[in-house]
Amino acid sequence: MNNILIIGGRRTSKSSELLSEIMALLDCSIGGYWVDITRDSENKDIRIFDLTSLYEEDRNNVFFRKDDSTGFSKLNIEVFNTKGVEMLTKSFNYSDVIIMNEIGFLESKAEAFTGEVKKILDSKKLVIAALKDVPCLYIDTIKSREDIYIFKVNDNNKDSIKQEIIKLLRLWQVKLK
Repeated sequence: MNNILIIGGRRTSKSSELLSEIMALLDCSIGGYWVDITRDSENKDIRIFDLTSLYEEDRNNVFFRKDDSTGFSKLNIEVFNTKGVEMLTKSFNYSDVIIMNEIGFLESKAEAFTGEVKKILDSKKLVIAALKDVPCLYIDTIKSREDIYIFKVNDNNKDSIKQEIIKLLRLWQVKLK
């Protein structure tokens, strides 16, 4: 087993915070992606979701925009199937560890992307990912895999979960700082 999944509560950033802390401890090459969520500079009601490569720091791959004042949202699934697949493929080929922040429901219909995620999870490559805690067949399928360690993080257990993950990484002889 070489897949670590961190699940946080809905509407919290605990899983991403913990993933960031673990990532900072790694002393090896890191690839994968990070979803950056920012506000539009002209309209602060609009949240922008950007798929950012951890291997090449490729940014401006906006796949989702949501206007909090109107509820209107727009998903560009092709960002996952093109840039997302490219990020994961390069990361898989050239990185020691794959970080995915986060695996969620928005990409569930992006077949090329979800296929690449499955391929990476099936490999011997170390994967550490934050997983969205929502009901979705794609997410449920990942959670039901037998080759994963799942850690559910909250305000009260974040530090102890971090220590458990560090122990696991040491057991697997992953280079840490």
